[in-house]
Amino acid sequence: MNEIPDRRTHYESGIEFTDLAPDQQTALAAALATVETAAAPPRATVLCIDDDALVLHFYRDFLDRHGYRTLAVLDGLQGLALAHQDRPDVILLDVMLRGLSGFDICRKLRADPALRDIPILLLTVWDHPSVATTGHAAGATRTLHKPTDAETLLTVLAEVLGHPPSASKGVTEDRGMVRGGRPVSGAVGGRSPQL
Repeated sequence: MNEIPDRRTHYESGIEFTDLAPDQQTALAAALATVETAAAPPRATVLCIDDDALVLHFYRDFLDRHGYRTLAVLDGLQGLALAHQDRPDVILLDVMLRGLSGFDICRKLRADPALRDIPILLLTVWDHPSVATTGHAAGATRTLHKPTDAETLLTVLAEVLGHPPSASKGVTEDRGMVRGGRPVSGAVGGRSPQL
């Protein structure tokens, strides 16, 4: 009588273990896990500063699902303290915060030698080219319009973190206002702002 082979599958790596003895399956799974762990890049940390708890919940959920480690605070000064403590790879910063504005927080981050090189993405509901100009003057890496569509946010994050160009197709400007991956009407400082 022929026995049907055990067809256990190692789903995470996409490899099917067929006709392997249990000890061979275990050894192979352990070896693959070691290789996958060694090859996995470290997760980039994104600090989100926004005074709207619902927005922060969205950022945390969305970014966590896309492989980012997400920190979230409701206040600009708390954001500064957390940036000192955790040294995030990028900061998403709302412009209209209670207390100090996002522009003020951006200036404080740029004035601090320990934090000045962290990319800062300003997010705003204001739909005026002067917002991008003010953000640029405050030291923002980019200014994005709220709500920013998911693809644009992921593309801009990939760009400012130095991921390959294929991961950030469609967004080419260093600074400016972007909305939905399309230029916002009007030029800012000789550049065509984008969303």
